[in-house]
Amino acid sequence: MDCIKIYDAIIAKRKLEPVDGYSESHHILPRALGGDNSQTNLVKLSAREHFIAHLLLAKTYGGSMWAAASFMSRGGVKSASGVKVSSRIYDMAKREDAKWKSEAYIGSNNPFYGKTFTSEQLKKLCVKRPSITGENHPFYGKKRDPIIGMLISSVLTYKPLTVDVDYSLMNRINKSVGVNESINVIGCRIPVKTDELRKLGQYYRGFLMRSDDMDYRGEKNPNYGNGQAISGSKNPMYGKEHKESTKAKISEKAKRRITCPHCGKDGNIANMKRWHFNNCKVIKS
Repeated sequence: MDCIKIYDAIIAKRKLEPVDGYSESHHILPRALGGDNSQTNLVKLSAREHFIAHLLLAKTYGGSMWAAASFMSRGGVKSASGVKVSSRIYDMAKREDAKWKSEAYIGSNNPFYGKTFTSEQLKKLCVKRPSITGENHPFYGKKRDPIIGMLISSVLTYKPLTVDVDYSLMNRINKSVGVNESINVIGCRIPVKTDELRKLGQYYRGFLMRSDDMDYRGEKNPNYGNGQAISGSKNPMYGKEHKESTKAKISEKAKRRITCPHCGKDGNIANMKRWHFNNCKVIKS
């Protein structure tokens, strides 16, 4: 099973089709692997998809990735809220999490390596924790704002509404003009036009491009003369050379690969945007 391919397909699907209802924010590139909190690195997933995504990352990269999968497999946590895992997956996540931790924090890697508790710390550890009931409670004798209580209650009892979308009118319109719907390899609904409708659209697009009011040749082109404006010494990089770090970033960007949400094929960004996505054969077939 190609875990990373399945993971990329889930991310690509949710970028095109936002979750309807409850969702959780997910880091596409985990922070443990160098990801950040920028919007381009975040995507909304359902609770089930969130758990599956972290399980796929753990199976792919191992190590600390098992910590998130192990945490989510427990009940009553905010991440992957409400997801119930099988005993087999729970056991696997706990065992793998314990395994990498025992290897990562052994010897000098342990933050408590070479240290000991002081006598005062040991006494505190042995003494029973103070009770916070009754007068020891910070809210003892105080009245909570009823609005705050109402807000907390509404958050705890909130359940997203299930909405059934009526597609009957849209399907009738699509049928009358020759547009059908198909399901691609990753479960996305995509429109499929008949050959007659596609040829008609191509004809009118060509007609518009040939009309006088759509002529962008020569000086009518909004980019006319821009090439000369930054040529030679006018170019801000004229006589300069990129740093090695900048070259490395450009090289890494050129190597980045993305997955087409329609056919699931993986490839270079430039080629994929040219031959896939809106130009994918799955849509046109």
